Amino acid sequence: VSNPISIDTLGPVAQMSSSVLYNGHRMITIDFGEPVTDFDVNDIVVTNGLKVTSGFTEVQAGQVYTLEVAPTEAAQDNPTGDVTVTLRKGTLSDGLGNLNAEQSISRAWDIRAPEITKISAASGSYTTGDTLAIAVTYDEVVNVDAVNGTPFLALNNGQIAEYVRGSESDTLVFEYTVVANDQVDALNVQALVKDGAMLTDAAGNNAKTMISAEANLSSHAVVEIDGVAPMIVTISAAEDALYLAGDTVELSVQFSENVYIDHTNGSPILALSNGAVAEYVDGEGTSYLNFRYTVQANDFDATDLDVHALISNGAVLKDISGNEANVGILTQNSRLAYRSDVVVDAATPYINTISANAGAYNAGDVIDIALGWNKPVKMNDALGTPELKLSNGEIAEYNA
Repeated sequence: VSNPISIDTLGPVAQMSSSVLYNGHRMITIDFGEPVTDFDVNDIVVTNGLKVTSGFTEVQAGQVYTLEVAPTEAAQDNPTGDVTVTLRKGTLSDGLGNLNAEQSISRAWDIRAPEITKISAASGSYTTGDTLAIAVTYDEVVNVDAVNGTPFLALNNGQIAEYVRGSESDTLVFEYTVVANDQVDALNVQALVKDGAMLTDAAGNNAKTMISAEANLSSHAVVEIDGVAPMIVTISAAEDALYLAGDTVELSVQFSENVYIDHTNGSPILALSNGAVAEYVDGEGTSYLNFRYTVQANDFDATDLDVHALISNGAVLKDISGNEANVGILTQNSRLAYRSDVVVDAATPYINTISANAGAYNAGDVIDIALGWNKPVKMNDALGTPELKLSNGEIAEYNA
């Protein structure tokens, strides 16, 4: 029976990384991934920088170490070039005695954090469903580490734009999709929120998120957000009056904003409470659309004419941003009958009932016959009075 044999001739290999400290120094992390022996600060060589001896720390016994590196004394205020940290060859070993090879890490001596220089987007008016790309430009290349979160832009209309791309470049792109009822005349960015993400430059400096007024979106583009559909505010008549056959009733429908009409497939109409309709006249491009109803003989009367509905009738009513108008009459206060007193009297009077007291009548008896009309009537008897011709050949005379 043979036993497995493990052969390890590879010396310790460190994972080396760098981060920027508050004072502009570099923190170098050295992780061997296994216990090592005989390692100390003297096994490290720093080029174009100084080891901060008090900054050498054993983080995990025999395995993970950190070293703080400062600029040289001659370049404390404005260090340039790269700082290089090197592990000398053959100075430490693993548990089997394998010695290490030489390793290095280099980072730019850059202590200035990236700053936002401009936020831009395509100028225009955006409505419900539109997606707006917003570009945040830094003064140098930045890296986005989204392992623990994704950055976003807080906008001045209460919405957010989500990060979509741009890591390893100087421009980060965020996208915002307009939803119903979003509205603002001039979109601007309130804040860039990291939300757990890390934004750094090549040297590890944390990118600044402060946005100056000169760099902000409204200084570089005019972006209007209009996700609010026009709605009817009031319906009114030009004049409160009694309208007879041949008269015209001028009606105005006021919207919450200017409305534009596509007449390709028709024009809007108003359906009235007496069964008639009012035709569109003008007003496109304003907040008032005007309609006209010409009273026809035998139109049904109305003691207080109302509008039951605005019917698109094939037309498309939109605002300048493309939001389709809500043509519903949503409140009683908006209605014509609430705002105006329009009386229509065009129906021809007609007899709808004839009645008399039932019974047997003898010679000399008087039979009262009553005529009922569909509406009040007034008789002009200047040229005579009406009579009823009865089925027995007799005549009934008008008396009241």
